[in-house]
Amino acid sequence: MANQNGQLEVPYSFPPFVGHLIRLAPTDANSWRLFDARFIWNPTPELATNWTTQGTTHDLAGFQHLRDGYIAHVSTADISLVVNADGTNFTYTIPNSGGAYKKTYVVFKPMKAKLYSYTLTSASPFQLFLRDCEVHTRSWGDPGPYQIVNPFGDLHRYPFGAQI
Repeated sequence: MANQNGQLEVPYSFPPFVGHLIRLAPTDANSWRLFDARFIWNPTPELATNWTTQGTTHDLAGFQHLRDGYIAHVSTADISLVVNADGTNFTYTIPNSGGAYKKTYVVFKPMKAKLYSYTLTSASPFQLFLRDCEVHTRSWGDPGPYQIVNPFGDLHRYPFGAQI
């Protein structure tokens, strides 16, 4: 694929792929010497069949309710989203994305609770893009706008919490 003579820095691009290790190896009998290689890459979420969050109050006091949200994913099988609200499960099916990145809109059933947790499961591994997911919630009786929260990972209860 690469055929260069001398000490040159030449860019090569590849179709997107997920990997943890890349090996440069010759494909012919000629001897060669690699002087240096510099990879430019973007991280992508790990594949998983199960994603469960810690319980959260979304940093709101008292009772609250969820209106809707977006789940950003790459999947080849449907994903089951279970929202646990104070011990009661509400289940939603997120259609698979056919292996492409997609932000799926979810309208939540009426629920009122103080503590929520979220579980996503699928028969095939999927990627969950944490920073692109969002849930719209509001304290019970609050006439103001819904708050956009992301309960699916990273810093929890910053600055005193743990990274997930």
